[in-house]
Amino acid sequence: MLQLIPAVLLEDGAVVAFNKPAGLPVTPDPRHTEAGSLLAWAQQKMSPDLVNAHRPDPDTSGVLLCARTKPTLGELSRQFERNEVSERYLVMVRPVPLWREYLTDLRISLDPVIEGKMKAGGHGKEAETRFHVLEKWPACALVEAFPRTHRKHQVRVHIATLGCPAVGDLFYGGCRSLLLSELKRRYKKHKDEPEHPLIGRVALHLESLTFVHPESGQPLTVRAPLPDDFNVAMKYLSRFDVTRSWGKSV
Repeated sequence: MLQLIPAVLLEDGAVVAFNKPAGLPVTPDPRHTEAGSLLAWAQQKMSPDLVNAHRPDPDTSGVLLCARTKPTLGELSRQFERNEVSERYLVMVRPVPLWREYLTDLRISLDPVIEGKMKAGGHGKEAETRFHVLEKWPACALVEAFPRTHRKHQVRVHIATLGCPAVGDLFYGGCRSLLLSELKRRYKKHKDEPEHPLIGRVALHLESLTFVHPESGQPLTVRAPLPDDFNVAMKYLSRFDVTRSWGKSV
C-alpha cells in the first residue's frame, strides 16, 4: 500500500498534475522499493492509461505532469524537448551564495565513473539554469531556480558547481542535512534518540510548471504548495538563525 499519497493539483480530459511527495519515485525504482511509485498508484486508482511526461527525482517534491492519452503525451514530450516548458524550483542551499543572481550554462553529461551521476562541463548536452536568492540566513539560503533546458539532475548539478549544493544532497556536493541543533543554542538532545533533520532529503521542490495545454492551446501554470519540511525549516531559521541581512517571502 502506498504510504505517500500524492494530491491532485489539476485534472481534466487530457492531463493530470500531481503534487508529488518527497521520497516517492515517479516510476518503480529498485533503490526505493518500499515507497512504491506514483505512476503505479495513479494507474490503479485513476486510469491505466496515465503516463508521466517528465520524471523528477524521488527526493524532489512538487509538480508532476501526466498525460491521459498517447497524442497528449507526444505533445507534452515535444514541449519538454523544445524547452517550451517553464519550471520554477525552490532549493535550500548551503553555504550561503555570495551572489544574488547567477546564470550558468555549463553543459551536462554522464559521469564516466559513477553510475547514474551527471557532471557539468566538457562536451555534454546544452544546459542553462538561472538562479536567484530569495532569502538567506547564516546557515543556508533559499534559492529559486529556472532551468531553461531539462537535463537529468540539472538544478542539482548546476547549483553544486557554484559551490552551494542543495541541503541534504550527498550525491552532488556532499552537503549534509539541516539540523535544529545547529540553529538553537540551548538545544537539548533526547537520550538514545538520533536527531531528526529539519530537511532529511535533497531540499528541492518543483514549485510551478507552465506548459501549453494540448487541447486548449493556451498556456497553463500548475503550482504545488511549499512542502511541510521547507516550512518547518524556514520557521526555525527565522526564529533561531536571526541575523539574516535581507530577504523576502516565497
